[in-house]
Amino acid sequence: MYQPCTWIVRKAITRHQTSDAHKEAAAFEANRSAPKTIHGVVEEMTSLQLQARVAAFRNLYWLIKQEMPHTSNYLALMQLCKEQGVNILSNLDQGGNNNGQSQRFIQEAVLTMGQCLRDNLLEKVRESPWYTIMVDETTDVAVLSEMIVYISQTEYLSIVPHKDGKADTITTAILELLSSCNLPLQQMRAFGSDGAAVMVGKKTGVAVQLRQRVPHLISNNCVAHRLALAVAQAVKGVPYLPRFKDILGDLHRFYDHSPVRTSGLKDIQKLLNEPVLKLVEAKAEERNDVRAAGLARFTQDHRFVMSLHMMCDTLPHLTELSTAMQARDAIYTTVKPLVTGTLSILRGLQTMQGEAYQSAVQRVKDLQAQGFNIKPPSEQETVNFREKVFNPFMENIVNNLEGRFPDLPLIQKFEVFNTRKFPDDNSTSHGEEDIKMLTEHFGLVVDKTLHEWRQVRESIADSGHAADKAM
Repeated sequence: MYQPCTWIVRKAITRHQTSDAHKEAAAFEANRSAPKTIHGVVEEMTSLQLQARVAAFRNLYWLIKQEMPHTSNYLALMQLCKEQGVNILSNLDQGGNNNGQSQRFIQEAVLTMGQCLRDNLLEKVRESPWYTIMVDETTDVAVLSEMIVYISQTEYLSIVPHKDGKADTITTAILELLSSCNLPLQQMRAFGSDGAAVMVGKKTGVAVQLRQRVPHLISNNCVAHRLALAVAQAVKGVPYLPRFKDILGDLHRFYDHSPVRTSGLKDIQKLLNEPVLKLVEAKAEERNDVRAAGLARFTQDHRFVMSLHMMCDTLPHLTELSTAMQARDAIYTTVKPLVTGTLSILRGLQTMQGEAYQSAVQRVKDLQAQGFNIKPPSEQETVNFREKVFNPFMENIVNNLEGRFPDLPLIQKFEVFNTRKFPDDNSTSHGEEDIKMLTEHFGLVVDKTLHEWRQVRESIADSGHAADKAM
C-alpha cells in the first residue's frame, strides 16, 4: 500500500493562514458557532425568504418563456420542485396567504417582470440616437380592437387599445405611447406596418401623418404581406375566381370536418393513385346531401379544371417568392431582384402557357372517359376562358406586383452596407454617393459621415483580405 505524505512545508502553512480565503472561512466558522442574536436570526430568515421568492419568480418566468399557461401550471411546477428536494421553496410561507402561491401573487409577479423588461428595453432605446417602430392591428378574445407595437428590430413594446381602426385614431395612439415612454419623436427613423390602406394611404394614412411630424421618416411595409395582397386582389379582379376560391375552401372543410368522408377519399386515392372528386358526387347521391351536390356540380365543370391547371403553373413561382421573402437572412435590397425574376416568369406564361394549362382540355376529356359528369369545352369555350379568366388573372398579378413593389430609391441605397459587394480596390469611392443621399435625408453632417464611411469601408476591406490570405 502507498503511504500518504507525513511532512508539510512550514511556509505553505504560514502562507495559507494569511490568505483571504482562510480568513473568510475562519470568520464564517466563528459566526456559525457563535450564539445567534435575534437580529442575526431575523437576517437569516429574511435571506432564506428572499432566495425562496427568487426561486418562485424563476419558475414563473420559465413558464412564461415556454409559452405555457402560468395560471394553471405554476402551482403544479412548484409542487414538483418541492418533491424533487428544492427545500428553499418551503421558506415562501410567511403566514396567512402570503405564501407566494396565490393568484394575486402570480398576476402581480407577471406584471412586475413585464415592467422590468420594458424598463430595460426603454433604457437601451433612449441611449440610442435613433429607433424604429413596427405596428400591426389585432383583436383580442373580447373582440376589442388593439394595436401591437414593436420597437427597434422586433422588440415587443406594448399593446395599445383603440376605439376604431381609423388612421387618425391609430396615429394619436402611437404618439401618446411614444410620449408616455419619453421617446423623442424626432429620433424615430422608420415606421413599419402590414401595408393596409389605413397605414400607407397616400393622403391620410398613418405613415403620411407621422411623416408630417418627422420629415425624415422612412415608411415600409411587410413584403410577404404585399405579395399576399397582390395575389388576393388579382383573384378579386376576375368574376369567376372568387367563387372558385370559395369552392376550394368548401371542399377542404367538407372532408376535413368528417373522418368518414376523409377515409373514403383516401381509399379512392389509393386505388386510382391520384386524388379525384367522385366521392363528393357519391355522397350527394347516397345521403341526398345538398351541400355535396352543390360541390359536385361546380367541380364537374371545365372552368374549374382549367382554373386548377392555371394555378398549378402560377402558384409554385409565387410560393417560391414568398418563401424567399420570409427567409431569416432576407434583406429588403434583395427583394426587388426576386420580384423582377418572378415577373419575368409570369410574363412568359402570358405568351406561352405552362405545361399544366396546356394539358387542361385533355384532362377534362380523360375525366369524362372515367365516368365523370363533365363536358369537355368547345374551342369557343376554351377561347372564352382564356379571354375572361386566364388573361385577366395573369395581367392582374403582373400589374399588382409591379404596383406593390415599386422602385424605392432611398431604401435601396442601404444596399451600400452589403459587404459582399465591396470592391477589392480600396482606393475606389464605392458607396459614397449613396452615403451622401442617406446623410442628407437624415440631416447628418456630410463631411463627417463620409470620413467615417471611408474608415469603415477600408477596415472591412482589410479584414476581408486578411481572411482570404489566412484561407
